[in-house]
Amino acid sequence: RNNYYKHPAVPPAMTWKDSLPAPIPQNLQIEFNEAGATLTWEAGEITEAHDDTAYRYLIYKWPLGESLNREDNAHLLAVIPAMEKLTFTDPEFENYQYGISAQDRLSNESDLIQTTTSGIDCFKPSASAWQLHPAFPNPFNPVVQIRYTIPHAARVQLTVYDIRGREMFQEYIDHEQAGIFTREWNASAYPSGIYILTIQAPGFKSAQKISHLK
Repeated sequence: RNNYYKHPAVPPAMTWKDSLPAPIPQNLQIEFNEAGATLTWEAGEITEAHDDTAYRYLIYKWPLGESLNREDNAHLLAVIPAMEKLTFTDPEFENYQYGISAQDRLSNESDLIQTTTSGIDCFKPSASAWQLHPAFPNPFNPVVQIRYTIPHAARVQLTVYDIRGREMFQEYIDHEQAGIFTREWNASAYPSGIYILTIQAPGFKSAQKISHLK
C-alpha cells in the first residue's frame, strides 16, 4: 500500500480517560486573495461542558453538494496546533466548503463550525487578466502548487529552471476557456535549491522564484 502520509491524521480519542469535547471554534471567516482562500478563526470559550482547552484544530474540506465524513481522512485538509496562528490558506478552493473543529489533548473533538455553501458558491474569481499567482507552499517539499489565471482560451507553457538556467520541468496545457488553473510540480527527484518558475502564452510571460527545501 502506498501514500501512507498523503493525508493528515490525528490520534484516536482516549474516551476512557475523559469524553468531554474541546470548546467549539468560533468566528470562522474566509477571505479570497491571490494566494487562495484564507481561513481565520478564534478559540472557543471554555465552560462547564468542557474539561480542557483546544490542543489542535482540524480543518476539513469537502466538495460542494456532498456531505462531510469526518472518518475519511481524505476530507481532513490540515491539523493546526492551538499555539500557532489560527489561520490557513488553501490555494485550491473552488467548488469546496470548509469546516473547523477543535480537539483537546485526549483527542476529544468538538462540533464543527463551517463556512456556508452559498458563501463559497457565490464567489467567482476574476479571470479578466493574465496572472501568475504566488506558488504555494513556498518553500516547498517536494510538491508545489502552480496557480495562474488566463483571460481566454490559450495554450500555456509552464517551465521550471534551476538557478543556472537548466530546464528541470516543462508542460504545455491547452485551455479551452478563461479561468484560474492549478498544476503541480513534484521536485522529489531534484536537489534543494532556488528554481525559476515561468509561464508563457501568446502575449504574456511571467516568472517567480520558488525554493525547494528537503
